[in-house]
Amino acid sequence: MATISAPARATGFATGVLSLRGLLALTVATAHTLGFTIPADYSASVFDQPNLLASIAKTIGTAINVPLLFFVISGLSIARSLDRKQDQGHGPRAYVTFIVRRALRLYPAYIVATVGVLGFAWMFLIGRPPLNPSRFPSMGYDFLADWLNGAVFNPLKARSVIANFAGLSWSMNLVIWSLYVEVCAVPLLPLFHGVARRKNIGADVLTLAALVLLSMSLWNVMAVRYLFAFYLGMLVQTRGRHWTRELVRRAGGASTAMAWAWSAVLSTCLLPTDLPACLLIQSVAAFAIISLLVWPGDEHPFGCLDRRWMHWNGRLSYSFYLWHYIILTVTMRTAYAADVAANLPQRLTLFAGIELLTFATALAVAQLSYSYVEEPFIRWGRRLDGWARPEAGRPPRTAFAARSASPPHNASPQGAD
Repeated sequence: MATISAPARATGFATGVLSLRGLLALTVATAHTLGFTIPADYSASVFDQPNLLASIAKTIGTAINVPLLFFVISGLSIARSLDRKQDQGHGPRAYVTFIVRRALRLYPAYIVATVGVLGFAWMFLIGRPPLNPSRFPSMGYDFLADWLNGAVFNPLKARSVIANFAGLSWSMNLVIWSLYVEVCAVPLLPLFHGVARRKNIGADVLTLAALVLLSMSLWNVMAVRYLFAFYLGMLVQTRGRHWTRELVRRAGGASTAMAWAWSAVLSTCLLPTDLPACLLIQSVAAFAIISLLVWPGDEHPFGCLDRRWMHWNGRLSYSFYLWHYIILTVTMRTAYAADVAANLPQRLTLFAGIELLTFATALAVAQLSYSYVEEPFIRWGRRLDGWARPEAGRPPRTAFAARSASPPHNASPQGAD
Protein backbone atom coordinates (compact mmCIF):
# COMPACT_ATOMS: atom_id res chain seq x y z
CA MET A 1 0.00 0.00 0.00
CA ALA A 2 1.42 3.37 -1.03
CA THR A 3 1.83 6.06 1.58
CA ILE A 4 2.94 9.64 1.77
CA SER A 5 6.35 9.60 3.37
CA ALA A 6 7.36 11.93 6.19
CA PRO A 7 9.70 14.08 4.09
CA ALA A 8 7.08 14.69 1.39
CA ARG A 9 7.00 18.32 0.38
CA ALA A 10 4.81 20.57 -1.71
CA THR A 11 5.94 20.79 -5.30
CA GLY A 12 6.10 23.93 -7.39
CA PHE A 13 3.26 24.82 -9.71
CA ALA A 14 5.36 23.88 -12.73
CA THR A 15 5.26 20.22 -11.72
CA GLY A 16 1.50 19.74 -11.80
CA VAL A 17 -0.88 22.52 -10.89
CA LEU A 18 0.19 24.82 -13.70
CA SER A 19 -0.33 21.98 -16.17
CA LEU A 20 -3.68 21.14 -14.60
CA ARG A 21 -4.78 24.73 -14.99
CA GLY A 22 -4.03 24.55 -18.70
CA LEU A 23 -5.78 21.21 -19.11
CA LEU A 24 -8.81 22.54 -17.25
CA ALA A 25 -9.04 25.49 -19.62
CA LEU A 26 -9.00 23.05 -22.55
CA THR A 27 -11.61 20.75 -21.00
CA VAL A 28 -13.94 23.64 -20.14
CA ALA A 29 -13.64 24.79 -23.75
CA THR A 30 -14.36 21.23 -24.87
CA ALA A 31 -17.50 21.22 -22.73
CA HIS A 32 -18.61 24.45 -24.38
CA THR A 33 -18.05 22.93 -27.82
CA LEU A 34 -19.96 19.83 -26.77
CA GLY A 35 -22.87 21.98 -25.64
CA PHE A 36 -22.97 23.83 -28.95
CA THR A 37 -22.95 20.67 -31.08
CA ILE A 38 -24.59 17.75 -29.21
CA PRO A 39 -28.25 18.31 -28.14
CA ALA A 40 -28.77 17.74 -24.40
CA ASP A 41 -30.22 19.46 -21.38
CA TYR A 42 -26.93 20.29 -19.70
CA SER A 43 -28.64 22.00 -16.76
CA ALA A 44 -30.63 18.88 -15.80
CA SER A 45 -29.51 15.60 -14.26
CA VAL A 46 -28.37 12.64 -16.35
CA PHE A 47 -31.73 10.95 -15.67
CA ASP A 48 -33.73 13.81 -17.20
CA GLN A 49 -32.17 13.69 -20.66
CA PRO A 50 -34.25 13.01 -23.77
CA ASN A 51 -32.10 10.12 -25.03
CA LEU A 52 -28.98 8.04 -24.37
CA LEU A 53 -26.69 10.31 -26.39
CA ALA A 54 -27.82 13.30 -24.35
CA SER A 55 -27.16 11.37 -21.13
CA ILE A 56 -23.64 10.53 -22.30
CA ALA A 57 -23.01 14.14 -23.30
CA LYS A 58 -24.24 15.36 -19.91
CA THR A 59 -21.96 12.87 -18.11
CA ILE A 60 -18.92 13.90 -20.15
CA GLY A 61 -19.72 17.58 -19.69
CA THR A 62 -19.88 17.15 -15.91
CA ALA A 63 -16.57 15.29 -15.79
CA ILE A 64 -14.61 17.88 -17.79
CA ASN A 65 -16.26 21.17 -16.79
CA VAL A 66 -15.30 21.86 -13.17
CA PRO A 67 -14.82 25.64 -12.83
CA LEU A 68 -14.70 25.35 -9.04
CA LEU A 69 -11.23 23.81 -9.41
CA PHE A 70 -10.06 27.15 -10.79
CA PHE A 71 -11.05 28.98 -7.61
CA VAL A 72 -9.33 26.43 -5.37
CA ILE A 73 -6.17 26.73 -7.48
CA SER A 74 -6.42 30.51 -7.34
CA GLY A 75 -6.68 30.48 -3.54
CA LEU A 76 -3.60 28.24 -3.33
CA SER A 77 -1.48 30.31 -5.69
CA ILE A 78 -2.42 33.65 -4.12
CA ALA A 79 -1.68 32.27 -0.65
CA ARG A 80 1.77 31.17 -1.80
CA SER A 81 2.36 34.57 -3.34
CA LEU A 82 1.45 36.24 -0.06
CA ASP A 83 3.72 33.80 1.79
CA ARG A 84 6.64 35.00 -0.30
CA LYS A 85 5.87 38.62 0.55
CA GLN A 86 5.80 38.35 4.34
CA ASP A 87 8.81 40.70 4.52
CA GLN A 88 6.63 43.48 3.06
CA GLY A 89 4.56 43.66 6.23
CA HIS A 90 0.81 43.65 6.62
CA GLY A 91 -0.06 47.34 6.59
CA PRO A 92 -2.14 49.43 4.18
CA ARG A 93 0.80 49.79 1.77
CA ALA A 94 1.16 46.02 1.38
CA TYR A 95 -2.61 45.64 0.96
CA VAL A 96 -2.80 48.33 -1.72
CA THR A 97 0.14 46.73 -3.52
CA PHE A 98 -1.62 43.38 -3.52
CA ILE A 99 -4.82 44.88 -4.97
CA VAL A 100 -2.94 46.82 -7.65
CA ARG A 101 -0.90 43.76 -8.64
CA ARG A 102 -4.04 41.67 -9.00
CA ALA A 103 -5.62 44.41 -11.12
CA LEU A 104 -2.52 44.57 -13.33
CA ARG A 105 -2.59 40.78 -13.65
CA LEU A 106 -6.27 40.42 -14.48
CA TYR A 107 -7.53 43.50 -16.28
CA PRO A 108 -5.12 44.34 -19.14
CA ALA A 109 -5.55 40.98 -20.90
CA TYR A 110 -9.27 41.09 -20.15
CA ILE A 111 -9.67 44.57 -21.64
CA VAL A 112 -7.77 43.58 -24.77
CA ALA A 113 -9.94 40.45 -25.09
CA THR A 114 -13.11 42.54 -24.66
CA VAL A 115 -11.96 44.77 -27.50
CA GLY A 116 -11.45 41.59 -29.51
CA VAL A 117 -14.95 40.39 -28.62
CA LEU A 118 -16.39 43.65 -29.95
CA GLY A 119 -14.33 43.22 -33.12
CA PHE A 120 -15.66 39.69 -33.69
CA ALA A 121 -19.19 40.92 -32.95
CA TRP A 122 -18.87 43.75 -35.46
CA MET A 123 -17.65 41.35 -38.17
CA PHE A 124 -19.99 38.41 -37.56
CA LEU A 125 -22.90 39.27 -35.23
CA ILE A 126 -23.96 42.92 -35.32
CA GLY A 127 -26.65 43.57 -37.88
CA ARG A 128 -26.95 39.90 -38.89
CA PRO A 129 -30.41 38.31 -39.13
CA PRO A 130 -31.23 35.80 -36.35
CA LEU A 131 -30.80 32.10 -37.01
CA ASN A 132 -33.75 29.75 -37.18
CA PRO A 133 -33.80 27.99 -33.75
CA SER A 134 -34.40 24.65 -35.46
CA ARG A 135 -30.89 24.81 -36.92
CA PHE A 136 -29.06 24.40 -33.61
CA PRO A 137 -29.65 21.96 -30.74
CA SER A 138 -31.46 22.58 -27.48
CA MET A 139 -28.80 22.87 -24.80
CA GLY A 140 -30.86 23.46 -21.66
CA TYR A 141 -29.71 27.07 -21.36
CA ASP A 142 -32.11 29.66 -22.75
CA PHE A 143 -29.44 32.32 -23.13
CA LEU A 144 -27.38 30.31 -25.65
CA ALA A 145 -29.85 30.91 -28.46
CA ASP A 146 -29.60 34.67 -27.85
CA TRP A 147 -25.83 34.34 -27.66
CA LEU A 148 -25.59 32.56 -31.01
CA ASN A 149 -27.78 35.25 -32.51
CA GLY A 150 -25.72 37.99 -30.88
CA ALA A 151 -28.73 39.48 -29.12
CA VAL A 152 -26.57 41.48 -26.72
CA PHE A 153 -24.83 43.13 -29.69
CA ASN A 154 -28.03 43.93 -31.61
CA PRO A 155 -28.10 46.84 -30.96
CA LEU A 156 -24.94 47.52 -28.98
CA LYS A 157 -25.69 49.59 -25.88
CA ALA A 158 -23.21 51.89 -24.17
CA ARG A 159 -24.28 50.77 -20.70
CA SER A 160 -23.62 47.14 -21.60
CA VAL A 161 -20.21 47.94 -23.09
CA ILE A 162 -19.14 49.93 -20.02
CA ALA A 163 -20.31 47.20 -17.61
CA ASN A 164 -18.46 44.55 -19.58
CA PHE A 165 -15.23 46.54 -19.71
CA ALA A 166 -15.46 47.06 -15.95
CA GLY A 167 -15.92 43.34 -15.40
CA LEU A 168 -19.31 43.88 -13.77
CA SER A 169 -21.18 42.05 -16.52
CA TRP A 170 -20.40 39.05 -18.69
CA SER A 171 -23.14 39.53 -21.28
CA MET A 172 -20.57 39.95 -24.07
CA ASN A 173 -18.36 37.03 -22.96
CA LEU A 174 -20.16 34.43 -20.88
CA VAL A 175 -17.04 32.87 -19.33
CA ILE A 176 -16.21 36.15 -17.58
CA TRP A 177 -18.51 35.22 -14.71
CA SER A 178 -15.49 33.47 -13.17
CA LEU A 179 -13.35 36.61 -13.48
CA TYR A 180 -16.13 38.54 -11.75
CA VAL A 181 -16.10 35.98 -8.93
CA GLU A 182 -12.36 36.38 -8.43
CA VAL A 183 -12.44 40.17 -8.62
CA CYS A 184 -15.10 40.20 -5.89
CA ALA A 185 -12.98 37.83 -3.77
CA VAL A 186 -9.65 39.66 -4.17
CA PRO A 187 -10.17 42.30 -1.42
CA LEU A 188 -10.87 39.52 1.11
CA LEU A 189 -8.01 37.19 0.19
CA PRO A 190 -5.32 38.80 2.41
CA LEU A 191 -7.73 38.40 5.34
CA PHE A 192 -8.35 34.75 4.42
CA HIS A 193 -4.59 34.25 4.17
CA GLY A 194 -4.00 35.68 7.64
CA VAL A 195 -6.56 33.34 9.18
CA ALA A 196 -5.39 30.26 7.27
CA ARG A 197 -1.72 30.81 8.14
CA ARG A 198 -2.52 30.75 11.87
CA LYS A 199 -2.91 26.98 11.37
CA ASN A 200 -5.64 26.92 13.98
CA ILE A 201 -8.08 24.16 13.19
CA GLY A 202 -10.87 25.84 15.11
CA ALA A 203 -10.44 29.07 13.12
CA ASP A 204 -10.32 27.12 9.86
CA VAL A 205 -13.51 25.22 10.65
CA LEU A 206 -15.37 28.34 11.76
CA THR A 207 -14.24 30.32 8.71
CA LEU A 208 -15.20 27.58 6.28
CA ALA A 209 -18.55 27.06 8.01
CA ALA A 210 -19.30 30.78 7.89
CA LEU A 211 -18.37 31.03 4.20
CA VAL A 212 -20.40 27.94 3.28
CA LEU A 213 -23.38 29.29 5.22
CA LEU A 214 -23.00 32.62 3.41
CA SER A 215 -22.92 30.79 0.09
CA MET A 216 -26.04 28.80 0.85
CA SER A 217 -27.91 31.83 2.26
CA LEU A 218 -27.07 34.08 -0.70
CA TRP A 219 -27.04 31.42 -3.38
CA ASN A 220 -28.11 33.78 -6.16
CA VAL A 221 -25.39 36.32 -5.35
CA MET A 222 -22.47 35.26 -7.52
CA ALA A 223 -20.03 37.52 -5.64
CA VAL A 224 -20.20 35.38 -2.48
CA ARG A 225 -21.22 31.93 -3.73
CA TYR A 226 -17.65 30.68 -4.24
CA LEU A 227 -15.74 32.50 -1.49
CA PHE A 228 -15.26 29.31 0.49
CA ALA A 229 -13.47 27.71 -2.49
CA PHE A 230 -10.70 30.32 -2.28
CA TYR A 231 -10.27 29.55 1.40
CA LEU A 232 -10.11 25.84 0.61
CA GLY A 233 -7.30 26.62 -1.80
CA MET A 234 -5.37 28.39 0.94
CA LEU A 235 -5.81 25.34 3.16
CA VAL A 236 -4.10 23.10 0.59
CA GLN A 237 -0.76 24.42 1.85
CA THR A 238 -1.56 24.03 5.56
CA ARG A 239 -3.98 21.08 5.67
CA GLY A 240 -3.54 19.39 2.31
CA ARG A 241 -0.60 17.23 3.30
CA HIS A 242 -2.48 15.55 6.15
CA TRP A 243 -5.57 15.17 3.94
CA THR A 244 -3.49 13.59 1.19
CA ARG A 245 -1.71 11.19 3.54
CA GLU A 246 -5.03 9.91 4.89
CA LEU A 247 -6.68 9.72 1.47
CA VAL A 248 -3.78 7.83 -0.08
CA ARG A 249 -3.68 5.41 2.86
CA ARG A 250 -7.35 4.59 2.52
CA ALA A 251 -7.29 4.41 -1.29
CA GLY A 252 -4.11 2.34 -1.49
CA GLY A 253 -2.24 4.76 -3.71
CA ALA A 254 -2.22 8.33 -5.01
CA SER A 255 -3.54 7.32 -8.44
CA THR A 256 -6.50 5.51 -6.89
CA ALA A 257 -7.13 8.47 -4.59
CA MET A 258 -7.18 10.79 -7.61
CA ALA A 259 -9.67 8.44 -9.31
CA TRP A 260 -11.88 8.61 -6.22
CA ALA A 261 -11.80 12.41 -6.31
CA TRP A 262 -12.79 12.58 -9.97
CA SER A 263 -15.52 9.99 -9.31
CA ALA A 264 -16.95 12.37 -6.73
CA VAL A 265 -16.98 15.11 -9.38
CA LEU A 266 -18.66 12.75 -11.83
CA SER A 267 -21.34 11.81 -9.30
CA THR A 268 -22.78 15.33 -9.53
CA CYS A 269 -24.13 14.50 -13.00
CA LEU A 270 -26.88 12.64 -11.11
CA LEU A 271 -28.20 16.00 -9.89
CA PRO A 272 -29.36 19.18 -11.63
CA THR A 273 -26.43 21.49 -12.17
CA ASP A 274 -27.55 24.47 -10.09
CA LEU A 275 -27.93 22.71 -6.74
CA PRO A 276 -25.86 23.58 -3.63
CA ALA A 277 -25.16 19.87 -3.15
CA CYS A 278 -23.26 19.79 -6.46
CA LEU A 279 -21.10 22.71 -5.37
CA LEU A 280 -20.27 21.15 -2.00
CA ILE A 281 -19.39 17.75 -3.47
CA GLN A 282 -17.19 19.30 -6.15
CA SER A 283 -15.48 21.56 -3.61
CA VAL A 284 -14.37 18.61 -1.48
CA ALA A 285 -13.21 16.77 -4.60
CA ALA A 286 -11.36 19.88 -5.85
CA PHE A 287 -9.52 20.22 -2.54
CA ALA A 288 -8.49 16.55 -2.77
CA ILE A 289 -7.36 16.83 -6.41
CA ILE A 290 -5.19 19.90 -5.83
CA SER A 291 -3.77 18.50 -2.58
CA LEU A 292 -2.76 15.31 -4.36
CA LEU A 293 -0.88 17.33 -6.98
CA VAL A 294 0.83 19.62 -4.47
CA TRP A 295 1.73 16.84 -2.01
CA PRO A 296 2.46 13.81 -4.23
CA GLY A 297 4.89 12.13 -1.83
CA ASP A 298 7.44 9.60 -3.07
CA GLU A 299 5.09 7.86 -5.49
CA HIS A 300 5.08 10.72 -8.04
CA PRO A 301 2.16 9.29 -10.04
CA PHE A 302 1.45 12.54 -11.88
CA GLY A 303 4.84 13.12 -13.47
CA CYS A 304 3.15 13.10 -16.87
CA LEU A 305 1.97 16.64 -16.09
CA ASP A 306 5.57 17.88 -15.92
CA ARG A 307 5.98 18.41 -19.64
CA ARG A 308 7.13 21.57 -21.36
CA TRP A 309 4.15 21.80 -23.69
CA MET A 310 1.79 21.42 -20.70
CA HIS A 311 3.55 24.24 -18.88
CA TRP A 312 3.24 26.36 -22.02
CA ASN A 313 -0.46 25.59 -22.25
CA GLY A 314 -0.86 26.42 -18.57
CA ARG A 315 0.75 29.82 -19.01
CA LEU A 316 -1.59 30.60 -21.92
CA SER A 317 -4.70 29.36 -20.14
CA TYR A 318 -5.99 32.75 -18.98
CA SER A 319 -5.85 34.37 -22.40
CA PHE A 320 -7.12 31.15 -24.01
CA TYR A 321 -10.05 31.21 -21.58
CA LEU A 322 -10.83 34.84 -22.44
CA TRP A 323 -10.76 34.37 -26.22
CA HIS A 324 -12.05 30.88 -26.93
CA TYR A 325 -15.76 31.43 -26.27
CA ILE A 326 -16.25 34.28 -28.76
CA ILE A 327 -14.19 32.37 -31.36
CA LEU A 328 -16.36 29.31 -30.75
CA THR A 329 -19.56 31.36 -30.97
CA VAL A 330 -18.86 32.97 -34.33
CA THR A 331 -17.58 29.66 -35.72
CA MET A 332 -20.72 27.84 -34.61
CA ARG A 333 -22.96 30.60 -35.94
CA THR A 334 -21.26 30.32 -39.32
CA ALA A 335 -21.71 26.54 -39.28
CA TYR A 336 -25.39 26.67 -38.32
CA ALA A 337 -26.07 29.45 -40.83
CA ALA A 338 -24.81 26.98 -43.45
CA ASP A 339 -27.33 24.44 -42.10
CA VAL A 340 -24.77 21.76 -41.19
CA ALA A 341 -25.06 18.95 -38.62
CA ALA A 342 -28.47 17.61 -39.59
CA ASN A 343 -27.80 14.14 -38.18
CA LEU A 344 -25.65 12.46 -35.55
CA PRO A 345 -22.60 11.55 -37.71
CA GLN A 346 -22.51 15.09 -39.02
CA ARG A 347 -22.77 16.46 -35.49
CA LEU A 348 -19.85 14.32 -34.30
CA THR A 349 -17.78 15.42 -37.28
CA LEU A 350 -18.76 19.01 -36.60
CA PHE A 351 -17.70 18.68 -32.96
CA ALA A 352 -14.26 17.35 -33.90
CA GLY A 353 -13.70 19.96 -36.60
CA ILE A 354 -14.86 22.88 -34.47
CA GLU A 355 -12.75 21.65 -31.56
CA LEU A 356 -9.55 21.61 -33.62
CA LEU A 357 -10.21 24.89 -35.41
CA THR A 358 -11.20 26.93 -32.37
CA PHE A 359 -8.47 25.49 -30.16
CA ALA A 360 -5.76 26.27 -32.69
CA THR A 361 -7.08 29.80 -33.26
CA ALA A 362 -7.55 30.59 -29.57
CA LEU A 363 -4.11 29.24 -28.61
CA ALA A 364 -2.46 31.36 -31.30
CA VAL A 365 -4.26 34.47 -30.08
CA ALA A 366 -3.47 33.52 -26.47
CA GLN A 367 0.24 33.31 -27.24
CA LEU A 368 0.18 36.87 -28.58
CA SER A 369 -1.84 38.06 -25.61
CA TYR A 370 0.49 36.42 -23.10
CA SER A 371 3.66 37.73 -24.74
CA TYR A 372 2.56 41.30 -25.41
CA VAL A 373 -0.04 41.97 -22.70
CA GLU A 374 0.19 39.59 -19.75
CA GLU A 375 3.97 39.37 -19.32
CA PRO A 376 4.69 43.13 -19.45
CA PHE A 377 2.03 43.86 -16.83
CA ILE A 378 3.23 40.98 -14.62
CA ARG A 379 6.70 42.58 -14.66
CA TRP A 380 5.26 46.01 -13.84
CA GLY A 381 3.34 44.52 -10.96
CA ARG A 382 6.46 42.93 -9.50
CA ARG A 383 8.19 46.31 -9.44
CA LEU A 384 5.68 47.39 -6.81
CA ASP A 385 7.21 45.03 -4.25
CA GLY A 386 9.97 47.49 -3.33
CA TRP A 387 7.44 50.25 -2.72
CA ALA A 388 5.37 47.96 -0.51
CA ARG A 389 8.23 47.30 1.95
CA PRO A 390 7.94 49.55 4.99
CA GLU A 391 11.70 49.96 5.23
CA ALA A 392 13.89 51.40 2.52
CA GLY A 393 15.87 49.03 0.42
CA ARG A 394 15.57 45.29 -0.02
CA PRO A 395 16.35 42.70 2.63
CA PRO A 396 19.48 40.57 2.27
CA ARG A 397 19.03 37.83 -0.29
CA THR A 398 19.68 34.51 1.35
CA ALA A 399 19.98 31.36 -0.73
CA PHE A 400 16.34 30.59 0.03
CA ALA A 401 15.22 34.11 -0.86
CA ALA A 402 17.14 33.97 -4.12
CA ARG A 403 15.34 30.79 -5.10
CA SER A 404 12.01 32.40 -4.23
CA ALA A 405 12.65 35.70 -5.99
CA SER A 406 11.21 34.50 -9.29
CA PRO A 407 7.81 33.12 -8.29
CA PRO A 408 6.21 30.45 -10.43
CA HIS A 409 3.19 31.30 -12.49
CA ASN A 410 -0.08 31.50 -10.64
CA ALA A 411 -2.36 28.53 -11.14
CA SER A 412 -5.71 30.20 -11.53
CA PRO A 413 -7.95 30.77 -14.56
CA GLN A 414 -7.04 34.37 -14.14
CA GLY A 415 -3.33 33.76 -14.42
CA ALA A 416 -0.15 34.26 -12.49
CA ASP A 417 0.69 36.21 -9.39
